[in-house]
Amino acid sequence: MLPDTQHLFDAKSADPTPLHETFRHLAAECASSNIAFMTHLGDVTETEDEIEPAARG
Repeated sequence: MLPDTQHLFDAKSADPTPLHETFRHLAAECASSNIAFMTHLGDVTETEDEIEPAARG
Protein backbone atom coordinates (compact mmCIF):
# COMPACT_ATOMS: atom_id res chain seq x y z
CA MET A 1 0.00 0.00 0.00
CA LEU A 2 1.35 3.41 -0.98
CA PRO A 3 -0.12 6.26 1.06
CA ASP A 4 -1.14 9.71 -0.13
CA THR A 5 1.69 11.12 -2.30
CA GLN A 6 0.34 14.56 -3.17
CA HIS A 7 2.72 16.39 -0.82
CA LEU A 8 5.71 14.97 -2.65
CA PHE A 9 4.65 17.13 -5.61
CA ASP A 10 3.62 20.28 -3.76
CA ALA A 11 5.21 23.25 -5.53
CA LYS A 12 6.83 24.51 -2.34
CA SER A 13 8.46 21.23 -1.42
CA ALA A 14 8.44 19.09 -4.56
CA ASP A 15 10.64 16.03 -4.13
CA PRO A 16 9.70 12.95 -6.17
CA THR A 17 12.79 11.06 -4.94
CA PRO A 18 10.99 9.07 -2.20
CA LEU A 19 8.35 7.94 -4.69
CA HIS A 20 10.94 6.98 -7.30
CA GLU A 21 12.86 4.98 -4.69
CA THR A 22 9.66 3.23 -3.60
CA PHE A 23 8.97 2.13 -7.18
CA ARG A 24 12.58 1.00 -7.65
CA HIS A 25 12.33 -1.07 -4.48
CA LEU A 26 9.04 -2.64 -5.56
CA ALA A 27 10.41 -3.52 -8.98
CA ALA A 28 13.59 -5.01 -7.53
CA GLU A 29 11.88 -6.98 -4.77
CA CYS A 30 8.54 -8.01 -6.30
CA ALA A 31 9.60 -11.56 -7.13
CA SER A 32 11.68 -12.36 -4.05
CA SER A 33 9.20 -10.72 -1.64
CA ASN A 34 6.15 -12.17 -3.40
CA ILE A 35 4.62 -8.74 -4.04
CA ALA A 36 1.51 -9.41 -6.10
CA PHE A 37 0.28 -5.82 -6.41
CA MET A 38 0.62 -2.32 -5.02
CA THR A 39 -2.26 0.04 -4.39
CA HIS A 40 -2.18 3.80 -4.03
CA LEU A 41 -4.33 5.65 -1.51
CA GLY A 42 -5.34 9.29 -1.73
CA ASP A 43 -4.40 11.98 -4.20
CA VAL A 44 -1.48 11.86 -6.58
CA THR A 45 -1.20 15.64 -6.89
CA GLU A 46 -2.23 18.53 -4.66
CA THR A 47 -3.65 21.13 -7.08
CA GLU A 48 -3.39 19.74 -10.64
CA ASP A 49 -1.56 22.95 -11.61
CA GLU A 50 1.01 23.05 -14.40
CA ILE A 51 3.63 23.45 -11.66
CA GLU A 52 3.19 19.76 -10.77
CA PRO A 53 4.56 18.11 -13.92
CA ALA A 54 6.65 15.56 -12.01
CA ALA A 55 3.51 13.60 -11.18
CA ARG A 56 2.63 13.29 -14.85
CA GLY A 57 5.95 11.91 -15.98
